[in-house]
Amino acid sequence: MAKYTIKHVCGHEQVHNIDGREADRHAKRNWLDTTDCSDCYRAARDADLIRANEGLPTLTGSEKQVSWAMAIRVKLLPRLDAEKAALIEAAKSDDVRAIVHAKAARMRAMPSAQYWIDRETLRDFDGRLRRLVVAQLTKQQEAK
Repeated sequence: MAKYTIKHVCGHEQVHNIDGREADRHAKRNWLDTTDCSDCYRAARDADLIRANEGLPTLTGSEKQVSWAMAIRVKLLPRLDAEKAALIEAAKSDDVRAIVHAKAARMRAMPSAQYWIDRETLRDFDGRLRRLVVAQLTKQQEAK
């Protein structure tokens, strides 16, 4: 492993430990020359996450949980929106459409960082809105 001081495109210098064959180290050094330093990279990534989360409820939890949950929420919301659109298109009544809108809005507005972290690994997240709508419709049918 060799240490190299790299001057990044952001203007900052940073020491990197690069291992591997000489040719591989040289290629990685050249690539690192074209990137931001790790601090600037993190700052840009965090700024992108903040922009992507604009208009959404502020998450609650520890600083680390909130940061992690913001990234998860940005990945999951397009899936929720796609499922919502499919359910609305398939809905046969305004009542069902109203339930879909309400349940999707409730999921989107969930302020708990833990809520989003817990759902990161759910393989069936895409079907969650559908199950909530079906449960609500079943509940309404039983109440009649």
